[in-house]
Amino acid sequence: MIRNLDHVNIVTRNFGETIRFYTEVLGMKNAGLPGGMVSNRNAFICDDNDNAVLHIQGVDPENPRTTLDSIRSRLGDLRQSIELEDLHGSASIEHVAFACHDYNAVRERLGRHGLTMRFNDVPQMNLRQIFVNDPNGITLELNFRT
Repeated sequence: MIRNLDHVNIVTRNFGETIRFYTEVLGMKNAGLPGGMVSNRNAFICDDNDNAVLHIQGVDPENPRTTLDSIRSRLGDLRQSIELEDLHGSASIEHVAFACHDYNAVRERLGRHGLTMRFNDVPQMNLRQIFVNDPNGITLELNFRT
């Protein structure tokens, strides 16, 4: 039933920094919003195939009510807590995984940005992995199949 990951919604106090991380560090594309919608607090980040895989939803730290109330309205009791101080790390999500290509180029690019990385090889699966956190403390698993 499930074909693939559609997108992950990241709610952040660090909107610009988050957009820059995914576009400048990881080389993804900022597609704005679908259907011509306009917002200075929302963006969709696309992979190499132009699939929107991340929805970045910014919260104004000076006035978080509008965004947080919208999330509460949409998710109801599914989200136990949604306050400004909750917006760090992955909460119940351990990591978000992306299928990637060009291991050496990605590793070099992450290194140029001074990011802490962890590495894992799974030879039985012909898989190399790089783990790195985004500016919100969300762990990313970058998978490279050989």
